[in-house]
Amino acid sequence: MEDSFSNYFTAENDVDTARSIIRKLKERDNAVQKLILRLNADYPGDIGVMMPLLLNYLVLESGECFYMAPNEPHAYLKGDLIEVMACSDNVIRVGLTPKHRDIPLLYEILTYKMEPPPIIKPQKTHFQYCTKFTPPATEFELEMINLPFEKVYYKKSITVPSLLLVIKGEGSVEDDDTQFKLLPGVSLFISAGCHAKYVSLSDELIVAITHSQISKPDFMT
Repeated sequence: MEDSFSNYFTAENDVDTARSIIRKLKERDNAVQKLILRLNADYPGDIGVMMPLLLNYLVLESGECFYMAPNEPHAYLKGDLIEVMACSDNVIRVGLTPKHRDIPLLYEILTYKMEPPPIIKPQKTHFQYCTKFTPPATEFELEMINLPFEKVYYKKSITVPSLLLVIKGEGSVEDDDTQFKLLPGVSLFISAGCHAKYVSLSDELIVAITHSQISKPDFMT
């Protein structure tokens, strides 16, 4: 795999290499080849259009999640999703961009693992309208709250701060002193030790909350 990356990205005329492969792919028909042709239409002449031949191509359904380990190339191609990441000190570009690509540094940091990334299954909690995604990394985990109309969720305090993002619907959240209206796109910082009461004021209120992993249960009905 390391040799494949090296040979492809150091080809003397990488644009001509990509165009030659594109011409051959137009004669075939499968999901990866269709993806490459779509990328070529969006990023003509970019060497990155061939990356689906070297990477895993994943199609995720609603509610599915995968874990991307450090130093592994990835690209989000279509649709909306939530990305939660640990602190990072660098972004190294591979392709599908007009910006600078640091190829020597790319070779140095890549892991060259060939297995697909692990799919993270949602975990049930003590509250039926809340699920949790816990990845192998300890820096973060994600909770998804999905409240039907007029349902209430009391979330007791935890020992770490959290970030909240409203995905869909309307509602409210309040602690002992303050109440906030929840609308799509609203984000809030939740201090450590803060109790919260969530109320749905629409057919469906979907809220994402992320924080570093905690060892003790933090849910109550």
